[in-house]
Amino acid sequence: MKFILFIKDYQAVILATVFAVIFVSEHLVPQRKIHRVLKHDLINFFFGAINVSISFSAGFYFSKYLNWAETKKFGLLFQFTINPFLKLIIVLIIADVLMYWWHRFNHVIPFLWRFHSFHHKDEQMNSTTGIRFHSIELLLSFIFRMFFYPLIGITGFEVVIFSTIHFSMILFHHSNISITDKIDKLVRIFITSPGMHRIHHSNKLEETNSNYTSILSCWDWVFGSYVKKPKEEIIFGISESVVRLE
Repeated sequence: MKFILFIKDYQAVILATVFAVIFVSEHLVPQRKIHRVLKHDLINFFFGAINVSISFSAGFYFSKYLNWAETKKFGLLFQFTINPFLKLIIVLIIADVLMYWWHRFNHVIPFLWRFHSFHHKDEQMNSTTGIRFHSIELLLSFIFRMFFYPLIGITGFEVVIFSTIHFSMILFHHSNISITDKIDKLVRIFITSPGMHRIHHSNKLEETNSNYTSILSCWDWVFGSYVKKPKEEIIFGISESVVRLE
């Protein structure tokens, strides 16, 4: 549990370090060449800075809300006596599958896609794409979680652990780090790999609407949204057929 407490106490440092390592690595050994990379990254950093401020502000009140629910023993998991470590594992799995469905909803519900499509308009994907989201989408995701998390019995502490893992994985599978097909296939047996998520950012509708999961790759297999490989070379961005979802 000491390691878990370390994550809680040093979340910002951990996430900054993860981002720095991935960002530097993908520029040293890129999978694809990104044209005008400085301009691309600066644009995404601009939106990322806005989103970080929103996330920390909303997260502060979200944590207080969950702490209040915890004092009331409101959620389902509070109705059972569970080892704290086992409960954390259960929470991480449940939160991951919830975020799978939230992501999928963002693709199939036109109102949500209106905001999520901003993320998919990036035509050259790397780790900075992982911080390029519409601010309205972030706020809506907090509302989604504010409804479900208290019902489940997820605490503010558990949210910090999950969000640290979740955001680290988002940075990883959006990265432009050069990884061999063999390693990528091995990685995606357990977690979402960069190659798996690049298919999700294809400009083809049937590929964009696939590979939604963020951490455990199994959810796409279980819910029938897994695409193993693209039909042809991936072009990032959004084609006209996908834009019409708006």
